[in-house]
Amino acid sequence: MASARARGLRGLLAVAVLLLATGASQGAGCNTEVGFACGEGRCIDKKYVCDGNINCNSGADERNCTECAATAVFCEGRCAHRCDGIARCADGADEVGCPTRPVFECSEGSTVLASKQCDGIKNCDNGMDEEGCSYPEDCRGGAVFCDGRCLPAASRCDRVIWCSNGADEKGCPWWPL
Repeated sequence: MASARARGLRGLLAVAVLLLATGASQGAGCNTEVGFACGEGRCIDKKYVCDGNINCNSGADERNCTECAATAVFCEGRCAHRCDGIARCADGADEVGCPTRPVFECSEGSTVLASKQCDGIKNCDNGMDEEGCSYPEDCRGGAVFCDGRCLPAASRCDRVIWCSNGADEKGCPWWPL
């Protein structure tokens, strides 16, 4: 039986292969017809530009946006995800017209999607959506639980989005969204 560390390393390898397959490559050149040059030799697929999610280490893919991808709305000088259950626009425009989904009520009066409870990210201001949750034992000590697995603590705030929900980067000092 493989150790937790070996399983974790295999998981990270799988994520790296997935990132390379989806266009988040580290090549020196970038075909700007289909890609966006992040700088430092990194190129991402254009569909990730101005989508409300930082994909370049520098955040260059979310700067100077005048139009947003269909999955985002422009507010307060940036693109914000639409219909993700978190109001990022002061007027709530990013959550207007979205399908109704079950919510979790935070003690300070705000709400988050019920699906965001126990997801490894503190969405309520006081973090109560993560209280009383149980995570696998190998997610202790700063590890990040996401996509049904644990990422090592070193994956947290490394400016690389490993989790499909951004759990490994959300709440980091540089994370603007």
